[in-house]
Amino acid sequence: IGGAFVIDGDKRIELPVTRGVSAIAVGNLDGRPGDEIVVGDGWHSDYGKIARCRIAVVSRQGNDWKYDLIEDLEDHLRFERIDLVDLNADGKPEVVAWASTNGVLGGTVRVYQREAGGWQGMTAGPDAQTYGAGDFNGDKKPELVFAGQPPMPFALASAAPRWDAKLGAALETREVDPKSLIGQPAPELKATEWVGSDPQTLASLKGKVVMLDYWATWCKPCLEMYPEMRTWVEESGPKGFVVLGITNHSQQTSALIRRFHARQKLPWAVAIDPKNGTHRDYGVSPIPHTFLIDRQGVVRLEHRGGGDLTTVKAKLEELLAEKPKGTK
Repeated sequence: IGGAFVIDGDKRIELPVTRGVSAIAVGNLDGRPGDEIVVGDGWHSDYGKIARCRIAVVSRQGNDWKYDLIEDLEDHLRFERIDLVDLNADGKPEVVAWASTNGVLGGTVRVYQREAGGWQGMTAGPDAQTYGAGDFNGDKKPELVFAGQPPMPFALASAAPRWDAKLGAALETREVDPKSLIGQPAPELKATEWVGSDPQTLASLKGKVVMLDYWATWCKPCLEMYPEMRTWVEESGPKGFVVLGITNHSQQTSALIRRFHARQKLPWAVAIDPKNGTHRDYGVSPIPHTFLIDRQGVVRLEHRGGGDLTTVKAKLEELLAEKPKGTK
């Protein structure tokens, strides 16, 4: 889950990759002297604060190594296999890569081709569990065949042009110290799906005390907080207390989250943030991670981990006792 290295004699050279290298292929991509390294990286970026599915080329430039991103692929977990296959037999191999998808068995096979203006890419096999390459019809131009779907060989030469209009650009991240949010207006939520309610905003909840609970279905410490949280909702809901669960697609799908919410009969809404926008804005990692927002929309507490929630309960009671601004 770390980086990538080149061993040169007794020297260990760290390559300029994004943390979380999951696949590597080495070969000559352009016919010029010197091989290049194609890496799948990013799935443990910033120690898991933001997992990305990235594919890039690392090449030697004099005494340095250069990192060129091919694509930052949305809605996938990581690139788990990369091959260099000359699909159109022009002496310059294409990059063929399989990216896994959160919560499902299959993944996506992507084909990338380097042109004078840069890289272009297309999906060759959706919902594929794996793939193979071979010259099945004897024309010296390899085809791809996929497992997990009816066998339909993909040949780059015979396929109609289906290159994507553009490739996924790098997602720029920034580091946020959760403690720096204390006393500041709470960043607005960036969820794309809601479970248990219509979409909500923090702006619309001003006048209430809001608890943001960052969690996941697989997080045991998160779930161990629920009995106490249920009691808080039951006792303090009438006083203006609202819980919002915040989760993402890390090792879970929206369907799984919805089934969990229904099965557990959670008495609060859950916001699903597949792109981790809200997680980044609040500097969340690891989970569980809890924030309390006062009636004026200001962050007043951040608490990492489950276990003893005494400080959370004490701050909650303090905020509930505060009168809304403008009242006597």
